[in-house]
Amino acid sequence: MVTKMSRNIRGLHARSRSGGFTMPLFFKIFLTITVLVALALLAAIIVTNNQGNKAAQAQIERDLGQITAAQKSIEGALFTEIETKTSFVSADPNVGRYFEAASSDDLGLGTEAVSGEGQSSIADLLAERVDTLGVALGLVMDSQGEVLARVPQEGEAVQESLSQDDLIGALINDDESRPRSGYWRDGNNIYLAAVSPIVSGDALVGYVLLGKAVNQDVAEAIAKISGAQAALFVTEDTQLKLLGSSFTAESGKALEKTATEKTQQLAAMMTSNQRLELSIDGRSWTGQLTPLLGEGKKPVGAMLGLTQTELSRSAFREIQKAVNWTGVGMLLLAGLASWFLTRGLLKPVRKLADLAERASGGEYELHVDVKGNDEIGKLGHAFDSLLSSLREKGDMEGYVSNLTKLLPETRDEFAVTTRSPVQAAQRFSMTLIAMDFRRFASDVPAGQEAIAMTQLATLHSDVKNLTAQYEGKVFEQNGMRVLIGFGGENRQLRALHALGGILLRSSTLGGAAPACAVHDGELVFGSIPNFDHETASFGLGAAQTNRLLVEAGPGQILLGPAFAKSIGAQLGTEPTQATGATSGKRFYALSPAELAKLPALPTAPLDPNSTQAHDDNQTRIASGPVNESNAQRLAPGMRLGGRYEIQGVLGAGGMGVVYKARDLELDDVVALKMLRGAALMDAEHLERLKSELKLARKITHPSVLRTHDFGDVNGQPFISMEYVRGMTLRYLLQQSDRLPFSAGLRIAKQVAAGLEAAHAVGVLHRDIKPENVILEANGNAKLMDFGIARPIRRTQPGQTQPGMFVGTPNYSPPEALAGEEVDARSDVYSMGVMLCEIFCGRLPFDASSTMEMYIAHSQTAPIAPSTLWPEIPKPLESIILRCLEKQAANRFPSAEALFDELSKLRA
Repeated sequence: MVTKMSRNIRGLHARSRSGGFTMPLFFKIFLTITVLVALALLAAIIVTNNQGNKAAQAQIERDLGQITAAQKSIEGALFTEIETKTSFVSADPNVGRYFEAASSDDLGLGTEAVSGEGQSSIADLLAERVDTLGVALGLVMDSQGEVLARVPQEGEAVQESLSQDDLIGALINDDESRPRSGYWRDGNNIYLAAVSPIVSGDALVGYVLLGKAVNQDVAEAIAKISGAQAALFVTEDTQLKLLGSSFTAESGKALEKTATEKTQQLAAMMTSNQRLELSIDGRSWTGQLTPLLGEGKKPVGAMLGLTQTELSRSAFREIQKAVNWTGVGMLLLAGLASWFLTRGLLKPVRKLADLAERASGGEYELHVDVKGNDEIGKLGHAFDSLLSSLREKGDMEGYVSNLTKLLPETRDEFAVTTRSPVQAAQRFSMTLIAMDFRRFASDVPAGQEAIAMTQLATLHSDVKNLTAQYEGKVFEQNGMRVLIGFGGENRQLRALHALGGILLRSSTLGGAAPACAVHDGELVFGSIPNFDHETASFGLGAAQTNRLLVEAGPGQILLGPAFAKSIGAQLGTEPTQATGATSGKRFYALSPAELAKLPALPTAPLDPNSTQAHDDNQTRIASGPVNESNAQRLAPGMRLGGRYEIQGVLGAGGMGVVYKARDLELDDVVALKMLRGAALMDAEHLERLKSELKLARKITHPSVLRTHDFGDVNGQPFISMEYVRGMTLRYLLQQSDRLPFSAGLRIAKQVAAGLEAAHAVGVLHRDIKPENVILEANGNAKLMDFGIARPIRRTQPGQTQPGMFVGTPNYSPPEALAGEEVDARSDVYSMGVMLCEIFCGRLPFDASSTMEMYIAHSQTAPIAPSTLWPEIPKPLESIILRCLEKQAANRFPSAEALFDELSKLRA
């Protein structure tokens, strides 16, 4: 209820900040789609209408063009016809004879004669020919253009001269006397006329003109061919008089009325070739006025071609109407479809928005059920992953916060918070024995790795037991090297008796005897503060013993000078001498035969199973800083190289002690790892470390502890790293055995992401384990300690020798234990072991010793995680088991692939 109220309050605040009403996303999308569809349809309608209008106009142009073409066709045919008929009349010999007789001097032809019998004879003949040829007009003129006869004759015959007529005058003045034709006006009538000369003998005696009336018949012939309407007019001053049209009588009267009303406009358009819009009988017409040109291109009349506008546009109008109504219908359908489509699309979005609002109020226990691989589906998956990450983060922060309350309150960082025993630093004066089992420095045959590991483990166990039996102390057991010491009474004899027993046990395992060095001297030994199970031994006696060991060969026992004199007195003879393997100098030595002649001890050795034997596994917390002179370490306030001011000890690892320090140059807090003494003496090891740190510096990722630099001060090498105040994953596991699922999943994904970043730049970690994962106060995990990292692919043999094991046995893959080449899948295996420990609280293998663990990794199937934690999600169990496959090819091919699978899990 509180959460719901807070969510409503936030909604009110959001609305108040907005300053008014905000349109919902649904309506925004709906209106956007609708407007876009409407614009598209409107554009289609506009384009269709425009194109329809253009097409209709083009059709009108075609119709008018057909009228003009029909006019030309009719005109050409009629001119040809009339020219033929005129030539036929002018060439008729009877016409010539009648013309010659009527105009001969014998008949007394003069003015009287012209109006007498001769004229009547020509008129009769002309009338006969006009009637026979079917023409509307016939004229006979003398050579001067005087009309001798006219058919038909309207009214009384009068003397008429046409010598100045454009058509006839042009023929009279033409030297060639060839026939001429054209539109010819006679009063208010227009004819398609042809005039031809009449020749008698070689003399031109007159002219004959025949004409075809331009009237309704011509208009109907044009209309028939063109399919449109045509009207013929004669110009009369500034007006046009209708001669004939293809319209019906009633429509013709309406046309004539309209033409009379628009006569001036029509007359002006005869030379402009413009279109004319007319309304006849309530219908719209589009017309084009074409002048009828007589001789000299003078207009004598006009033809008006008309096409019904709506009829020409009707087909296109129907298309436009169909498109318009279809557009309206589609707009309605689009709006309806948009409504439902938008609702469907926004349904998961609304769901995500509601979940996001609830999540903003702190409700992370939500699950997004949005299916699909589209953008919304991806958004849903991403949001679900985000909620899972927030749940993991919240759980992790709460978990770490609760654990922090359990941490002891300390005044400085030298206090040790660990279950392991702490040994205060002490100074010892002892007989020291250093041994080096160099048989293990040679190549181990393939398949014999487990046997070699078993032998080495047995030797270490024998050393520990025999040292305890002779009241000695084990200071170092590091791989092939061992450093033990004996103090108190008879310490030299006890030391040599223990050494004899060790050599005897070594011989029973076969192989070369170890190189040995014995020396009397002092050393300092104790726990390194804040580091579980980490001790150190150093001092002049230890250093001299180790240097003596370097000169010893396999099976040799070299003695320090003081020890040699002392033991020689007990043996009654001075020890022999041997040449050092490294320097070539002479050193005191003890042969196995001399070792067998040792006098017996005055007291029996301790039983290794006795309660008096040393127990170094007690858990205790140091009460305060250890005396610096005894600890031989950097104390708070000391400066290293003038740049780093030591503030405290953070812990210890396989390579050395780690200090918290302030970088005075950058004014920043860093972690400094001071390398162990063994590393100081091994130049080859230092060079390898430098090259591997160059690789580690390439890794820049939030889940990887950053390595800054490598330094050296007075022969003391160190590494500067990012400082993180937090606790290791190992500490978390010690407090609760296994982590809550959400917290463990967050750590697993972060470590996998950091490992992926390392692999991306070509770096293997090779030591994935809880000790190398540190958690910040906010629960973020960082992968650290790339001290034994190396390139994934080496272009040349690396410093790690073939067959040599590097790593932590509990987390090492089979190929690493066998001394084979490792790659990214080896880190994936170690991740699988650590994942089992994180989620199940136990390692996936049961083993009571290191050797058994080696064998389990190589040969035994892992314990099913569901056996250790019955409620484990099946996908998580599958991930762990795939990581733990014995064959690298069956594991995840990379840390990236592992991270992808872990990312699919939800807390």
